Order: sequence, then structure tokens, then C-alpha cells
Amino acid sequence: TGCYEKGFSDTALVQVDEAVNNVTGSGGVYVYPNPANNTLHIDKVPATITYQIQNVLGITVLKGTLKQGDNSISTQGLASGVYVLELTNKEGGREVRKVVKE
Repeated sequence: TGCYEKGFSDTALVQVDEAVNNVTGSGGVYVYPNPANNTLHIDKVPATITYQIQNVLGITVLKGTLKQGDNSISTQGLASGVYVLELTNKEGGREVRKVVKE
């Protein structure tokens, strides 16, 4: 029989760097709490940037714009699991963070 017999399963491991082309400078933004319940806070944003949150399949489930300063994103509609938060500035610099929704 095949490898999908009882007791066997497929597992995919996804690794995300904490920062890619740091969009926010040396200090970086503060993303908390992680894991999040219904709200994800993103503070110390240096200028207007865009964000998108993707599930582990790479499908964008939330996107929008963050203003300079302190921001929050409602995660209430997301299922529990691991997501990727991607922040992009107007010059195309990106910062990627792993976030967990409880």
C-alpha cells in the first residue's frame, strides 16, 4: 500500500528570515503580541508602508497600509496558525516577520 497509511503524514517546514532588506532601518518596527489573539500591533513605523499577511500556502489573507507611528491590525477573522507579515516601503525595501495567530 502507499505511504498514506494510518500513522503517516506529510509535513512541510517553512522558515522565514526575521528581516529581509530591513525596511525600517536599524531599529526596526515592534510587532506584538506574538502569538496574537485578535489584534496585532505594529509600532515605531518610520513612514507610510504597505503590509500583507500570507498564510503558509503563500495566499494573501490581509493587506493594507500602515501610517507613520503606531498601528494595529485586526486578526480576528484569521484562523489559528502561522502567518508571514511582509512590510514594504515606497522604495521597494521589504521586511518579513513570522507571526502566530492563537
